[in-house]
Amino acid sequence: MHGPLVARPQLAGAGADDLRHRLHPEGHMHEQGLLLDGIPNFRDVGGCRSRDGRRLRRGRIFRAPLMNHLAAQDLQRLQAAGLGMVCDLRGVDERARAPQAWLQGLDLHDAHVDVNNHHLRAATEAIVELIVAEPDAAKMLALMQHNYRRMPEAFHGRCGAVVDYLLSGPPRPLMIHCAAGKDRTGFLVAMLLLALDVEEPAIYDDYLLSSSAASVAAMWEHGKTLLSKALNREPDPLLIRLVCGVQREYLAAAIDQLCVDYGSVDVYLEQAFGLTAERRRLLQQRLLE
Repeated sequence: MHGPLVARPQLAGAGADDLRHRLHPEGHMHEQGLLLDGIPNFRDVGGCRSRDGRRLRRGRIFRAPLMNHLAAQDLQRLQAAGLGMVCDLRGVDERARAPQAWLQGLDLHDAHVDVNNHHLRAATEAIVELIVAEPDAAKMLALMQHNYRRMPEAFHGRCGAVVDYLLSGPPRPLMIHCAAGKDRTGFLVAMLLLALDVEEPAIYDDYLLSSSAASVAAMWEHGKTLLSKALNREPDPLLIRLVCGVQREYLAAAIDQLCVDYGSVDVYLEQAFGLTAERRRLLQQRLLE
């Protein structure tokens, strides 16, 4: 079991020069599983090592962004993977604007887990307002951390169907996604890895893969458009990178907040996800090898 994880120092006061070298994280990238040519932020989470030396099985949990423009070969690969559940973390309005056409005709459960509730909506609105008033890299980093601190409550009590599927459903893969596949998806994947007692460095290594050059490039135009509309001018490329990628401090802020609010990761996982010690043991038994 995990004791309280300690978040890394906050960098809200750091300047742009202190941040630039952090935007392309380096780490030990675990052996890759299924890859999609046209979706750089899609990946198999398998391979992460737990504290007792076991590893998460390949082909059990995938993470992804919205995938509405799949190439034919990528669709065939997904179909061959035999997905059993797709967990969509987007809000109702997001799903209405961009339905998942590729899911049609597939024999799987489309689980809508709407975490775009008032916790995250309020944080997003605050980010937009404050970044317009003070558009610099340090402020953007602090605002993204603010958004992540709202995630533990946004997810509280909403992922029971996903946990039940992993515990009792057929051994078919789960895919978790949101719009970009990095923030909401990153938080939920991190919580599942914590429940599996995966080592902290491996959790951050997986999370930071969403800041690979290819993943950031795929999001670049979208991030640039959003910031341009908010600022009413051309945004600094550094701001775009901070929006399009992830930083260790983002996830650390969420873990720090849940430890403050609940006392420990163990208590949060039990109260927010229904993952008691026994259910976590069963989850580890099913997913680790």
